[in-house]
Amino acid sequence: MVWTAGMQLYSGRYTIERVLGQGRFSITYLARDKNHEPVVIKTLSDRFLNSTDAERLQQLFVQGVVKLAQCQHPHIVKVKTPFQEGGVWCIAMEYIDGIDLASRAQTILPEA
Repeated sequence: MVWTAGMQLYSGRYTIERVLGQGRFSITYLARDKNHEPVVIKTLSDRFLNSTDAERLQQLFVQGVVKLAQCQHPHIVKVKTPFQEGGVWCIAMEYIDGIDLASRAQTILPEA
């Protein structure tokens, strides 16, 4: 379920702009909320949604969302809201503008 630019999610609360990235398990989108503020929407990738283990993977995704929502730290993104779209769990999170780790010349950051 790759979403396209202009697609509205969560009863029109979010509008997809583009894909930000795709990892091993999930796909991440840049979207805008009703106030035109940028947000990140993350959901499982099609590869996992179409597997025989999709239900269990969705439950693991939701458990991860709950754990992330409990984290309160200035260096951890804030969860806005988990929701379902077309029977698929998603998470809306704050968007932080900048260079992603994959684009950095030095991908391993110093501990300090």
